[in-house]
Amino acid sequence: MGTTLDYAPFSFREGGDPQGFDVDLVRRFAADQGLPLTLVPVTWPGLVPGLVGGAYDVALGGVTVRPDRSLAGRFTAPVAESGAVVLVPAASPLRAESDLERQGLRLAVNAGGHLETVARARFPAADIHALSDNTAVPEELVRGTADAVLTDSVEALRWQHALPPTRALGPLTRDRKAWLVASGERELARTLDAWLLAREADGSLAAERERWLGGGAAAPTATPLAVLVAAIDERLSLMPWVAEAKARRSQPVTDAAQEARVLEAGRGAVAAAAVREGRPAPSPASVDALFSSLIVAATEVERARLDAGPAPAVDGPDLDGALRPAIARSSERVAEALVALDAPVDAGTARAATQDGVRSVALSPTTLDRIADAIAACARGAVP
Repeated sequence: MGTTLDYAPFSFREGGDPQGFDVDLVRRFAADQGLPLTLVPVTWPGLVPGLVGGAYDVALGGVTVRPDRSLAGRFTAPVAESGAVVLVPAASPLRAESDLERQGLRLAVNAGGHLETVARARFPAADIHALSDNTAVPEELVRGTADAVLTDSVEALRWQHALPPTRALGPLTRDRKAWLVASGERELARTLDAWLLAREADGSLAAERERWLGGGAAAPTATPLAVLVAAIDERLSLMPWVAEAKARRSQPVTDAAQEARVLEAGRGAVAAAAVREGRPAPSPASVDALFSSLIVAATEVERARLDAGPAPAVDGPDLDGALRPAIARSSERVAEALVALDAPVDAGTARAATQDGVRSVALSPTTLDRIADAIAACARGAVP
């Protein structure tokens, strides 16, 4: 397991001993499975390259679900949620997010991770101080060499205890934290998902969140419905890149043959997951309805991306070599989460879940409702 050990309370060292929310969880997983565990220290810029290069099987420790990381591996069920926040001195004139959008703002952030990406995207006029040692970021505020620091809403609580009085602006994002499994470790990924779903069900995952992350991050994330919506959101987050890749190849957004392959693969993945788990599968008609709704959503996202402007001239992720394999992994997650639904889901509950959980792209209310209604149909349409 690769982890940075500099991102409290997810993964850090205290007295030389690795600890934290993710560290405790993975130690329990290894003990439950009878597996030897090695924690491999790594830097944030090296986290994904190390996974792809085979230095470890799983990257963990407050890893944010992002589409670029979906290209490298397979995310597990989310283990927590948080958001990016900015900390400023209590006496600072910076009072709102809009105050941060000024030329020359000195903003310190951890280098190489999700938060640096947020900082550069949200505050392009700022003077970004990207530090390789995450623990050194709050010191920039103490020394006065930064006007503000960008951190995580959970980490911010710990920093504020140690800093002179500060105020938090945000959260600016809503992020899922999960473990990123090497793309070839499909069985390990399934075992981790099943274990996380079981720990959510027995309350021990909630207890670990409360212990390490506090009440603000205590909401369950590894219920079957939450995992399903997270997988759908991850799948849709790749679609702007799909649109760009198609545009570079002068291919149309819609492709009837590819859509037929997606439906066939969805039916096959659900059937295989049901056999593996010894559970009834949703009816083929309801599975087709769900994957058809995801095709409609993908088309909507792709068209919106192309309507916003031409695809970048430089090459992005390859459609066949990178994007479609990543989409296939997320589709497998959709299938497995569908099979894990162990109780009927009414349309209202499904609609609330999709409206809250599909965050990475903008979808019309009609398309969101279509996805939600298909989920509800799958949940009540299992075939013994």
